[in-house]
Amino acid sequence: MILYKYLSFNSGKKLIENGRIGFTTAEHFNDPFELRAVNLNFETNPKMNNISEGAFRNRCNGAYAILSLTRQPLNALMWSHYGDSHRGMVVGIDIDEAGLNCEDMNLIPAKYGEIIYTATKPTKKLSAPAFKDRLRYFHFLSK
Repeated sequence: MILYKYLSFNSGKKLIENGRIGFTTAEHFNDPFELRAVNLNFETNPKMNNISEGAFRNRCNGAYAILSLTRQPLNALMWSHYGDSHRGMVVGIDIDEAGLNCEDMNLIPAKYGEIIYTATKPTKKLSAPAFKDRLRYFHFLSK
């Protein structure tokens, strides 16, 4: 399956020249709701009561790298937001060739990575919004 990455022209040029794509740590996302859906139950979990939820989230946000892809190469909203205001490029990536379906290397393999975006934190299942085809893949970071 081919998935797509919207990029600025310079980032796309670098990807094509060196065959590498950058993953982003969650601490560098601009969305305040990123990775907030997880309920950690700090109040009731005895293993968690010695650390603060904020400290735990900060540690996790720097421990994982995320790749955002989409099924849609022609989405005007995605072009505007992620394609450098329509001045960038979109690159197709074969997720099997790139190893993004490998369960040993990915915390969430591509075949399981669909995320639905909303303007507010959902309290129930919502219908798919404009970003419904955007996918994210997580990798563990190690030193």
